[in-house]
Amino acid sequence: MAITMNHFFLPAMVILIFSFTSLDLTAAQIGVCYGRNGAGLPPPSRVVELFKQYNIKRMRIYDTYQPALEALRGSDIELTVGIHNPQLQDIANSRPNADRWVQDNIRNYGNVRFRAVVVGNEVSPIRPETSQYVPFLLNAMRNIRAALDAAGLGAIKVTTAIETEVVDPATNFPPSKGDFRPEVRPFLDPIVAFLSDTGAPIFASIYPFLAYLNNKAQISFNYAFLQPNSGITADGVYYDNLYYALG
Repeated sequence: MAITMNHFFLPAMVILIFSFTSLDLTAAQIGVCYGRNGAGLPPPSRVVELFKQYNIKRMRIYDTYQPALEALRGSDIELTVGIHNPQLQDIANSRPNADRWVQDNIRNYGNVRFRAVVVGNEVSPIRPETSQYVPFLLNAMRNIRAALDAAGLGAIKVTTAIETEVVDPATNFPPSKGDFRPEVRPFLDPIVAFLSDTGAPIFASIYPFLAYLNNKAQISFNYAFLQPNSGITADGVYYDNLYYALG
């Protein structure tokens, strides 16, 4: 499972941890989400310099911001790009629109190392602000997958990002027992099947910082912030930090 953590803000970046479907947490890959909500942010060229300076090999941006794509040309940074929710209907309803998106935002940047396309963000039938996009998400993912394949870009994964509210509260801990809410399964099961069929991970937005703030009495600072600590064991699985336990 590819998991994103979106709440530890740096000046222009947010710490991101990718851990894959093998659940081999010792092999987790570190990257950074490059967000642009804020004032006085450095230009994309400086952000790319910081990635190189600190040997950060993976970046996620939430759209196809052209200055960032230009700054990444010729770099060794693996990039994950996003497609905003309001774009989903046009892409879902028209394969030519998907082809055009791939041409404009992927093929035109042939010397950028694209790793994945995240189609939609936290679309869910139980979130009023995103439920309108539910009918379009899966077909938008299929059209982008087909467009990438047709362009000879089959190595780029197509996925989406979910939020933890889709997990059934009755089974949200320990993670080994986790399952989706019954009311979201008709929506998510076909998406999970698509990801399984195409060998793609799923992204999940999790917020250890908020969990810590809401329960400081029972969650230690070190456990929440990936510092040395005794960890916990649940259902025979050891979790040495809150991030892994929430994931």
